Amino acid sequence: MHDFLKDFKPNSKLVIFINLNKKFDTLYCLSELDKLLNEKCILMFDQFGNLQHEFIAFHNYVKSFRRDFQFLCQSENWRKCTIELHPRKKLHTNSKKLESYNPNNQKIGNNKKKANVIFLLIDDLRLDKFYGKNRTSYTPNIDLLLKKSVFFNSAISSADGTFASMGSIFTSQYPSATGITWANNHSKARKFFENIRLSGYELHSTFPDYDFFRTISKSFEQENCDIVDIKKGLFDGISETINQHLNLKKMKSPWFYYIHLMDMHLQRSIPKSFSSNIYGKTAYERKLALIDSWLGDLFEQIDLENTLLIITSDHGEYTLDNKMKPDFVPILQQNSLIRKNEIPSSFLPAGLFLLKIMRKILTPYRQNKFEKSLDEYEIRTTYKRGKNYLFDEAIRIPLLFIGAGIEQSRIINDLVRHVDIFPTIAHIMKFPINQNSIDGRSLVDLINGKSENEVPAIIESMPVLSKPKGDVIGVRTSKYKYFRSRSNPKLDVSLFDLENDPKEIKNLASVKPEIIHEMESILNENLKNAPLIKEEITDQRKAKALKTLKEMGYD
Repeated sequence: MHDFLKDFKPNSKLVIFINLNKKFDTLYCLSELDKLLNEKCILMFDQFGNLQHEFIAFHNYVKSFRRDFQFLCQSENWRKCTIELHPRKKLHTNSKKLESYNPNNQKIGNNKKKANVIFLLIDDLRLDKFYGKNRTSYTPNIDLLLKKSVFFNSAISSADGTFASMGSIFTSQYPSATGITWANNHSKARKFFENIRLSGYELHSTFPDYDFFRTISKSFEQENCDIVDIKKGLFDGISETINQHLNLKKMKSPWFYYIHLMDMHLQRSIPKSFSSNIYGKTAYERKLALIDSWLGDLFEQIDLENTLLIITSDHGEYTLDNKMKPDFVPILQQNSLIRKNEIPSSFLPAGLFLLKIMRKILTPYRQNKFEKSLDEYEIRTTYKRGKNYLFDEAIRIPLLFIGAGIEQSRIINDLVRHVDIFPTIAHIMKFPINQNSIDGRSLVDLINGKSENEVPAIIESMPVLSKPKGDVIGVRTSKYKYFRSRSNPKLDVSLFDLENDPKEIKNLASVKPEIIHEMESILNENLKNAPLIKEEITDQRKAKALKTLKEMGYD
């Protein structure tokens, strides 16, 4: 067969008839034929429904070799089956520059020259789709990156929404200490950037157009700060904007470049070139494959010997596909012109009114359907953030360091927090920081392989747009997750044993009062009275911000 296939070049669609019995390996046969099968062809199975191993082998083949296919016809009992295989697309590969990078020569303080910094935040990215067994995304650059970096696989967000969590990252304080929300106290997040600038760094940024980031941008020179349309992604011109900073704007070393990507949000449509199952099982995972493709280009442009790169997220996500949202109306929203912003503006009011009516009718029906067909864990794929729960899908996020100052690669299991990120950067890059005014600590000892006592993470839900505070607040350690109503410690109480129940199914609040007491003590020690609102955006800015947030799915 090998001799025959070596010079075989089909001139038209190829039909392959597979008639094997259980003595032969169907997967091996398909794998050997794969180079030939990359042309569009027809597979005809004679024992598809009779031999279980043949069905399993085909499933493993299309999964392993990432082939798109469709069933053309089959017999009533699936004994005979005809399948059309589509040509496999040429997928992007990992960066050659990243492949050749060796972190072993990077040592903290071994170079008197200040290194550059890229802080990349991928909005809405949950941990288990970036790292672990539950991934289906095609991500060769991320896969390689995990092998060459220091990666924290138990990083916990301060909140399940953008502004509270971003404020926590930028101040190294919990939201309860800063009072930062979508409408309040934004200028408090400027302090770290001011310290970085005063340390001699040239600040650059690519921000989404939120009022929060417009306030922070006041710490940046106007020509070095891009505020981009939140509806645009990497393939809508954002990648070119980033390239201009790295290549055309002649950034003066040392520089600090903050990049905030919005591509993971479900409200964003995915480019057709990444809409195939080849790139991931869900729309969410295909978007990560898109970002991975861009990461390959990024690594070709930067010098990791003299650049520290940090990758993380503001929060995770429950819903990975619009089809799992109870208020999603497929007939209007799936592949609609509205999602592409191509519908005439004069038609929008009528279309949105119709959408509102259909949501009111269909949402209870869809919710009931999901509750009947999904188990306790699966039903969370229909959940929204900012409610009276705080499961790990929404608050466990990736955190990765690579490049200047990072002398080895390792995966660290210790629990770390949003508030630890900027103290760590400050330690590595020697930025000034007031240790007495922050809730976080440097992670450099953990990065260097030393042990540290665990510090619990304080967590909270983001406020919905009509409220100043979120509904629940809690504590997460490596062993337990505890959360309850912010206003009443006796309401919405949940306690989960994360070591024995990692999916957070069995609520132990009624049988573990001693753990509840311990968690409540930790919470009260760390929970500071929310400061009086010293800064609130104007009504005009608030109206614009509300409109923007609703367009991005917040409510």
